[in-house]
Amino acid sequence: MTMKTHATEMLGRSSAMQNLREQAWQAARSGADILVEGESGAGKELLARLIHRLSPQNEGPFVTVSCAALSDATLDFEWLAAARGGFLLLDEIGEMPLTLQPRILRAWEDRETFNARVIATTSRALGPLVEAGQFRSDLYYRLNVIPLRMPPLRERREDIPELVQHFLLRHGPPRGASTEEASPRLPHEVLASLAKYNWPGNVRELENVIRRVLALGFEKCELPAAPENRVQPIRAGRSLRDVEKQMLELTLQATKGNRTHAAAMLGVSLRTVRNKIREFGLAKRTAESVMEGIA
Repeated sequence: MTMKTHATEMLGRSSAMQNLREQAWQAARSGADILVEGESGAGKELLARLIHRLSPQNEGPFVTVSCAALSDATLDFEWLAAARGGFLLLDEIGEMPLTLQPRILRAWEDRETFNARVIATTSRALGPLVEAGQFRSDLYYRLNVIPLRMPPLRERREDIPELVQHFLLRHGPPRGASTEEASPRLPHEVLASLAKYNWPGNVRELENVIRRVLALGFEKCELPAAPENRVQPIRAGRSLRDVEKQMLELTLQATKGNRTHAAAMLGVSLRTVRNKIREFGLAKRTAESVMEGIA
């Protein structure tokens, strides 16, 4: 197996994606457990599946467990046996209830029962959760053998034209369709506009936009546009509090008031974002921004 075998499964010619594909190859061949951090919709599961296919365990199973859906009633560990000889994907490990984390850790350390490699994904930075007492430090260090970061789409904007073309072909009319049914091509100025948008929903949001274009037609779709920057640029000599407030306000503008997305973009907990919104008196302004987006 070579690095080129599955390279097309993670599109993008940006340096960020080239580096990530190389890291994925090395991680897959290492045999170690892996922690993938990245915002919602960025493609963390796609990266996990690529690592599985590049690994010596590629003939083994790939079992996905949604950690947000786990509870004492559902934690029967049947999926441990199902993942034997392959990979276990612990999806959104940061959402796992604190009371269940010791049980997962004990099962993990019993290699006779738990004979699988683990890839854990999270859209919430685990370090701040550990500091806040919301995630066990021993589980965090057990997970964090090989850390990988899936970059958000706004950090690899040069990949947007390639992704747009890919989604047009994936969701457009089948081959052999008539000219009238052919997939639309977005004008250059539209692609340039899409490249300026911050994409809080990342690649998933971009794919949904393209599906909407294909379903409704380009002329009938209102495509996302970069938000107007209403905050003055950061200047030397300003207080750290003012800079912190400005960064939070900019991020909330970019996410149209979505606090969960803002927390992921800033690498802090949702609780921190909520507290800072109250501290800086941004609650009313955030609500107004959301209403403007709806209107």
